[in-house]
Amino acid sequence: MNKVILFLFLIVGALTLNAQPGRDNNVIIQAPYQAKVADSQKFLEQPAITDTSTGRMKIDYELNSRRINTVYEVDPIKAASVKGEPLSKLYRGYVKGGFGNYNTPYAELYYNNLRSKKYSNGVHYRHLSSGGQINDVGYSGFSQNELNLFGKSFIKKSTISGGIDYKRNVVHYYGFNTNPLDPIWENYGLERQDIKQRYQLINLDASLTDNFPVDSRATKYRADLKYYNYSDLYNVQENLFRAAGDVSFYYKTNDFNVRGGLDYYKNQDSASSSGLTIFNLQPRVNVQQNKWRLKAGINNYITSDKNYSFLIAPEFDFDLHIYRNVIILNVGTDSRFRRNSYKNLTEENPFLINSVPLQNTWSPFRFYAGLRGNLSSRMSFNVKASFVKVQGQYFFVNDTSVGNWNKLNVVYDNASLTEVNGEITWQKNEKLRIIAKADYFGYTPDSELKAWHTPSLRLSFTGKYNLADKIWINATILGINRQYAREFGIDSMGNEVVTAKELKGIADVNLGAEYRYTKLLGMFVQFNNIFNVRYQRYNNYPTQRFNLLAGVSYSF
Repeated sequence: MNKVILFLFLIVGALTLNAQPGRDNNVIIQAPYQAKVADSQKFLEQPAITDTSTGRMKIDYELNSRRINTVYEVDPIKAASVKGEPLSKLYRGYVKGGFGNYNTPYAELYYNNLRSKKYSNGVHYRHLSSGGQINDVGYSGFSQNELNLFGKSFIKKSTISGGIDYKRNVVHYYGFNTNPLDPIWENYGLERQDIKQRYQLINLDASLTDNFPVDSRATKYRADLKYYNYSDLYNVQENLFRAAGDVSFYYKTNDFNVRGGLDYYKNQDSASSSGLTIFNLQPRVNVQQNKWRLKAGINNYITSDKNYSFLIAPEFDFDLHIYRNVIILNVGTDSRFRRNSYKNLTEENPFLINSVPLQNTWSPFRFYAGLRGNLSSRMSFNVKASFVKVQGQYFFVNDTSVGNWNKLNVVYDNASLTEVNGEITWQKNEKLRIIAKADYFGYTPDSELKAWHTPSLRLSFTGKYNLADKIWINATILGINRQYAREFGIDSMGNEVVTAKELKGIADVNLGAEYRYTKLLGMFVQFNNIFNVRYQRYNNYPTQRFNLLAGVSYSF
């Protein structure tokens, strides 16, 4: 700082000398010059700088690693293994036979190959007959024989199956009074061979189905071929050829299904023959969400019957999950066209005349609604109600033509049908299972006085109990309310009129039990119509009363 002040003083002095005019710029120094600078006043305050950085001490360290030897001993344990349920032992054959009152022999045989991933085949035979006599009617003996040959072949993605069935059933038209005082019996003098009827069936079928699981999105398919020949003792024959198919596939998230079939019936007797062709096509779509499901489609029929040449009806089926997926509401509409064939009618009622008229039944726009679900973990239920106008509904009536007075016939009529079905199932473990059903059929015929031989209420109760896998008990109760048979009478004017004969309702209680003495040998007993009730399923055709059947069974 002192040097700066001195320097500035010299500069100012030099400038002053140079600024005086008329003067010589030369300076004569006569004595030695001594330069002096006055002492300056110093500021003793020193600036201070605060250092905010923190110093860290560097620490160097070194690890001196040493290995310490330890000993760890592992106790050996058995390797874990996963085992499935053990496969139950299969037996190739099973035979069952017995005998009962009414001179009733019974025999049944099953024989099948053992467990195989490639094929399955077997044979089944059954015989049941009765030579016993029901009081006050004609000879009521019958026999039922059935032989089935069946097989399956499992290939990579499909299963091929087929079978040959043979049935031979014999009945007798015993629906007449055999009281010696009855003039009908006295005049006709009918013997067993005069009232005998025999139905024989030869059936062939084959099918090809996919092996995909139900929840798979792969294209599923089924193809069926069927042929049968059905004949009776009076030269009546019916032949059926059927080809049918079913394809299901997914498009995006929707499931599409197409069903179709072609049926050809050929009927002939000693006097005439006739044929009928039926083609059916049913395209459907299935849309499903978390809370609901909808199936919608169209049912199409094309037939060679001039009265039913082309039939079409829309169909839909809707499910709605009302409560936690355990109660489901179901509503919809459907339709059905059915050929009332000679085989179907006589299998339901074998006491028909051999020249029974064959017609078709068309049930379009059947509307229905119902609920199904679970009331608990053990109890489930299913209730449904429906209404439909039926065209060509058949009813069984007693035939009045000459020579057929002990037989039944068929009449057709249009009718309204209100139907209510209910079912409750209760099951505890696999030891006890109970099923109760109730069905109401409210027919209102257009022309006929009554819905002949059609009870309006049917009840059934079935119970099964398994006691320690040693004793199986089953009980069945069947009940129907009153029904009506058609008869003719004379009114006050002398005219013939149709009257209705009431047939009382019935309750048929049956009980059976089977005892397994060993895994191979067992014994069984069956009690039918325990309360020995005499009732008629068809007018003038009473059924057997109390019936007992007992026998043994054996697996090999």
